[in-house]
Amino acid sequence: MNELIAVAFVNKPQGIKGDLKVEPLLDDAENITKFSTLYTKNGDQLEVTGSYKVGDGYALHLKDVNSVEEAMLYKNQYLYARREQLKDMVGDDKFFISDLINKVAVFDDGETVGIIDDVENYGASDVVMIKSKKYTNLSFANVGGVIMSVDDKVVTLNRQEFLKVCVYDEEDA
Repeated sequence: MNELIAVAFVNKPQGIKGDLKVEPLLDDAENITKFSTLYTKNGDQLEVTGSYKVGDGYALHLKDVNSVEEAMLYKNQYLYARREQLKDMVGDDKFFISDLINKVAVFDDGETVGIIDDVENYGASDVVMIKSKKYTNLSFANVGGVIMSVDDKVVTLNRQEFLKVCVYDEEDA
């Protein structure tokens, strides 16, 4: 499993002192203010020295980033946290999107559904896309206990709940 998990997307500099306006990627957006250390995609460590709410997002101040020009270096980049930091924050019963990608999806009776190839969020819930041999453009909204468990290779789905929220393209007759 991935060691670093994306927790925020940097939209732009905030103000003139080098703060970063970020869009949190967490179930509870306010949790972004709890990090004292974040990482770049390359694993470079960033010390967070301050955070505050700004409109519909949050702003972070990083040590040694003190100007708009320095903040621009982070624009349109993701900020990451270590998996263990997040597990302490969200608990052991939660999973991350990165835990789903490229895993085999099976129903609770063992029938294979397909391979999870993407997860998108359109506001109300995550939408999980599955490459299936049986259905075209198969996806489901991750609501109501559809995902029962996630392990190293398999995501187990509750068939009954899945059928309530799945969508797919009809085959041409």
